Amino acid sequence: MSAAQVIDPVYVTDQSLGPGSLRLSKAGLLWSPRNEGLYTISVAREDLASLRWFRGARGDQLRCTRKDGSTVNFEGFRPADRATLEEYVKEAWAWTKGVPRGEQGVVGWNFGQVRIEGESVLFVSGSETAFELPISDISQVVRSGRNELALEFHLDDTAGKTDECLVEMRFQAPTEEDAIALHAELSARVGSASFMGESLVFFEELPFIVPRGRYDLELFPTYLSMHGKSFDYKILYKTVRRMFLLPKPDEIHLALVISLDPPIRQGNTTYPHLVLQLRRDDDEIEVALNMKPEELQKRYGDKLPPKISGELWQVVTKVLRVLVDKPLHAPKNFVTSQGAHALRTALGANDGYLYPLENCFFFVNKPPTYLRYEDVDFVEFKRLEMDRRFDLQVVMLNGSTLLFTNLERSEFSTLYQFLESKQVRMVGIPPALLRGATTGKTSMRAAAVRAEMAIAAEEAARREADGEDDEEADDQDTKYDGKRDPQTFDDEDDEEDEDFAGDVEDESDGAPSDSDAARDDDDDDDDDDDDDDDEALEAELEPEEPLEQVTEEDQSQGDPESTSAAAAAETGHATDLEKALHS
Repeated sequence: MSAAQVIDPVYVTDQSLGPGSLRLSKAGLLWSPRNEGLYTISVAREDLASLRWFRGARGDQLRCTRKDGSTVNFEGFRPADRATLEEYVKEAWAWTKGVPRGEQGVVGWNFGQVRIEGESVLFVSGSETAFELPISDISQVVRSGRNELALEFHLDDTAGKTDECLVEMRFQAPTEEDAIALHAELSARVGSASFMGESLVFFEELPFIVPRGRYDLELFPTYLSMHGKSFDYKILYKTVRRMFLLPKPDEIHLALVISLDPPIRQGNTTYPHLVLQLRRDDDEIEVALNMKPEELQKRYGDKLPPKISGELWQVVTKVLRVLVDKPLHAPKNFVTSQGAHALRTALGANDGYLYPLENCFFFVNKPPTYLRYEDVDFVEFKRLEMDRRFDLQVVMLNGSTLLFTNLERSEFSTLYQFLESKQVRMVGIPPALLRGATTGKTSMRAAAVRAEMAIAAEEAARREADGEDDEEADDQDTKYDGKRDPQTFDDEDDEEDEDFAGDVEDESDGAPSDSDAARDDDDDDDDDDDDDDDEALEAELEPEEPLEQVTEEDQSQGDPESTSAAAAAETGHATDLEKALHS
């Protein structure tokens, strides 16, 4: 039987590859999937150390152990398939010892010994093997308690939505010393091929908001390591999708966000975004990178000098940005009436800040939420009739919704104009308020006054209607203290409101005075300066996937005093970030 044999169907154990066919030839074993786009698995004859039969979930299982200690398991063999394979390896491979059946622990005991043999972790119960785990499937080993050890596994990107995958397994060691020894032995083997190289720089006890705690941050050429009191993480730079540097409105703290795919895991909780909180007023430090200057120049050019000095947030941001080699996104064009780049709001029960960026919304701190404008179906403004607060509901194209509550009413016009420039569809805006927010050169203060008047008029009309109903229900002989009909007071109030509204419209829509024109010119100059700063910052922090550029309305359309303050604050933020990132 020297001709090649094919056994079908055969499955690869612990992988969501579906059924396939196993081809037996003199060169070895070759498994090919039925579905296109999936990879094949081959085991060369000269690399095989042993073959063993085990009882599997789909019939018999064939364990192929290579000489380097790694294993490949195939299952789904029927009795006839098993006989065909044994006969072929005896004749074609001269495998005279045949394929013996291995011992399996089926008693169901959950205690035993953990052994490392070759490239596998074995759990031996008594004298029999209860189960086997390939070391290559383990992403990291974490000590989750004094004598408890958690093995976290790589997420299977080939699995379907309904497939069940093993993501974590916990071991309880007899003593803390045993747990420490097993952790050290497994950590030395897990990810050894990917996590290699000498440490470049070390930062001690950096405050992380997500996951919460203080972690020692150690940066390597290809990955970063986070070491905390209870958990350790190793993150490859290639899993970093994007980074954000978000200044908080207090002008003291900065949030450095690192977005990951796949996310890191802590028990049943996944963290797709890491949030590191840094301070602007930290003392300046100087760090020396643990690499020869010639090697630094060869790998990173002039981007990473041998010594870096500056405030802590500047040094961490600069080194991470070069090592990760991803753009660093920062706020640019959106500025609130207070000169900040974020809106104070709440997502659910969690208070935080919403950043309208060039391509997306980002909410910090808990939970960090990333919303691309391209994925937003529309946003709906709610509770606009309230005096001081309103809500913003974001409806995504996939049907999910997020509600941001208690935004400052004074920020409506700024947020509306920014979202309009990004071509985000908006609903739920009263016509009177919409006219006030979209009038060409009308000041934001005048628009807010007209909006308040419109809402007040609606409330007055509602109260008037309720009052008329009450009057009809009362006795017709009701006496009034005054000689005039109360309706005349309402008429006079309406006339005064109309006169006041006309004055506001004349003041805002009419031709500007000389002083107003001069202040508008000053605002235009400030805008030009801001544009120059934004262009320089944009060149340094270019968006990952820029949207189509839309010309924004001139900032001089706002109130001159408030607009100048916002422009000055924006220039200060942009210049600060620009200087730090260019240094």
